[in-house]
Amino acid sequence: MAPKTRCSVELRLVSMFGPGKDLNQTELPTIRQIIQYGIHLRQKAQIEDESSRKYLNNQLFSDIRDGVVKLWNKANYKFVTPIIISDQRITERIELIWNKANQYSHNSYSKKLSDKNKKYKEYTETLDLLFDLAACRDCPIQLCEEWEGCSGCTQEAHITCNCPKQKRLPSIELKFMRSMRQQRPPGNNIFKMFKSANNIVFVKG
Repeated sequence: MAPKTRCSVELRLVSMFGPGKDLNQTELPTIRQIIQYGIHLRQKAQIEDESSRKYLNNQLFSDIRDGVVKLWNKANYKFVTPIIISDQRITERIELIWNKANQYSHNSYSKKLSDKNKKYKEYTETLDLLFDLAACRDCPIQLCEEWEGCSGCTQEAHITCNCPKQKRLPSIELKFMRSMRQQRPPGNNIFKMFKSANNIVFVKG
């Protein structure tokens, strides 16, 4: 991609998603923060190399993945594969997020949409949700006061989980993950939106 074209793409991204920012080291990132981190890395590459031609998307996606995984590892050293999804799947999801951001920020496409458009609204509603790397994502987590038969315990939360044992969330992190996911609608799959020709289709991810 030519420098001028890349610059115009970044301006569109900034206009829709906000300025480029490094990852906040005190919290797990949202979808919007993933996009902003990508913008930040692009801008950083441009400062270091004006042409920025060597900083291809594959490298960008890998760098975003490494930054995000590092934060999850920082939250708990047990947050590694298979408790979190594989590097390949993380990279694929980041690529999806980036491509979708480019699609929706493109002027010619945005003009066809509005806040009343169902698909556009569904997309924008995902932006401030957790970029969830956990392999166990949809098993319900309940606090002790919500869990029948528990009057309070050291882990402070419980989960009904049918996942393989090696993929289950650490008990000590259940309350934390419940908190991080509290705005996420049950069963909602953030990564179900893919582009098919000029349409958005929904698939199970």
